[in-house]
Amino acid sequence: MEVWRDLAEFARNPVEKPYVTVGFFDGVHLGHRAILDELREMAELGAGASVVFTFVAPTSNDWRAEALNYTGERLEKLAATGIDGVLLIDFGDDLQRLDASSFIEEYVVNGLAAAGVCVGYDHRFGRGGAGDFSTVAAMGKKHGFEVRAAAPLAVGGRVISSTFIRRRLKDGDVAAAARLLGYKYEIEGIVVPGDGIAGPELGYPTANLKPKRKLLPGYGVYAALVYVGNEQFESARSCSDGEGGHPRAGTSIPDGSYGGFVNVGTRPTVSNSGASSTEVHLFGYEGNLVGETVRIAFVDFIREERKFTGLAELKQQLVVDEAAARKILHATETA
Repeated sequence: MEVWRDLAEFARNPVEKPYVTVGFFDGVHLGHRAILDELREMAELGAGASVVFTFVAPTSNDWRAEALNYTGERLEKLAATGIDGVLLIDFGDDLQRLDASSFIEEYVVNGLAAAGVCVGYDHRFGRGGAGDFSTVAAMGKKHGFEVRAAAPLAVGGRVISSTFIRRRLKDGDVAAAARLLGYKYEIEGIVVPGDGIAGPELGYPTANLKPKRKLLPGYGVYAALVYVGNEQFESARSCSDGEGGHPRAGTSIPDGSYGGFVNVGTRPTVSNSGASSTEVHLFGYEGNLVGETVRIAFVDFIREERKFTGLAELKQQLVVDEAAARKILHATETA
């Protein structure tokens, strides 16, 4: 899959007869993949190339805190769909100020010389979100490119959208989110030193993760699968903008990962700071993980986070949590 960082780079290394879709494609979920299937079909019928025009979001905390994918992840998942190329452009102020018609003329017509455009049935674009399918259709008629609208994809009677997936994650329903995404939801980060309580005092040493900026599931305890090791991430970093990712695009967690359970929350039994933390206990792992890159794939929700009367009660609960996590992971392996 080709990746172009701007129109000048595309002009230096173009593809013949690009058929284009435009959007953030945050999550590259099943609904997005339905659009990409339509795009690939258009390109095959027209003897052209399928191109996704997508964006690097602003670096503000508001954007990153709601993101379902790091940019590296998004590129990997897009590559796994079989599309031919991605035009990845910063979603800066100049681009945000363009009205819908100007955007199509500047980027789709003049920049890419698109032979066709495929959009989601409810896609909005341009300044203030004023552009829609009718805008694209009118511009297609004016400039002579083919236009197609992809039908919505529903699961359980509910149309799949990034907004709906975010809601499921915030509610802690990571299993439902995985069914809508088509893969287990993941975060990654560097392990940082903790306060040394979990191992010596509780018998459950944890890796204290400093996650890269991305949407975290709601506070609670989850069964999880875990990758350990900086070397697993090098190829993804080379093709991303430093936001992370992993090299096995669009696949499930391979054999050899660690099972475990993770707490996302404020650790109210041992801390009064109210600061959010992400701690994961890995089954069977021995060693110091500080400084290592760790990726967590959330499998299912176990319980809400709560404050216990003390460490003794918390330790008893952790035994229950371990049993629940092992049962969930075993069921996942045998499903």
